[in-house]
Amino acid sequence: MGQNQTPMHTEVLIAGGGIGGLAAGLACSRAGCHVRLYERAEAFTEVGAGIQMGPNVVRVLQGWELDAALRRVAAYPERLQVRHAISGVALGVLSLGPSMVQRYGAPYATVHRADLQQLLLQALQQRDDVWLHTGKTVNRYVETHGAVGLSLSDGLDVEGDALIAADGLWSRIRLQLLADGPPRVAGHLAYRALVPQADLPAALRSQQVTAWLGP
Repeated sequence: MGQNQTPMHTEVLIAGGGIGGLAAGLACSRAGCHVRLYERAEAFTEVGAGIQMGPNVVRVLQGWELDAALRRVAAYPERLQVRHAISGVALGVLSLGPSMVQRYGAPYATVHRADLQQLLLQALQQRDDVWLHTGKTVNRYVETHGAVGLSLSDGLDVEGDALIAADGLWSRIRLQLLADGPPRVAGHLAYRALVPQADLPAALRSQQVTAWLGP
């Protein structure tokens, strides 16, 4: 490389600004890539409730120097209990807390999805090699020799070295790549709610995760 030449950086394009897209962007940036992320919503928001993270995930966040930020928003339950959904009988218990740290080098954590997304977003906003774009819907991609291009709904075309599709269940990129059709409704519904522990009766407050298994 000549004295006046600058090093070439891999340009990574990411479609989608949820937890997956932001995490991929942070990983690529830390690996030395330039990242351009396109989110179709006008703001970075997360849909859902809680998320459970095993020690393998927490160790990744620790490696990204996000341990302190995670501890400000996460809870670290003491155990995981599994119960039969019909009879209510306890089927098994797994110790979490210090035993997870001793065994795997990191704790088991639970966190609100929106808090995890904001944690990743703030980390990306501090990096000079990341460009975040909202209100940008990806219509399709075009793959050429040594490059990949994105066509956006506002008429803008962008090009990079690699493309990561993190545009969710209704991914247009996945549909174009695999031609597997739209997602099929399975007929199952899940209802979720969040209640602060302080608002619960004392008998219902706990430091454990309970999973219910049934038909």
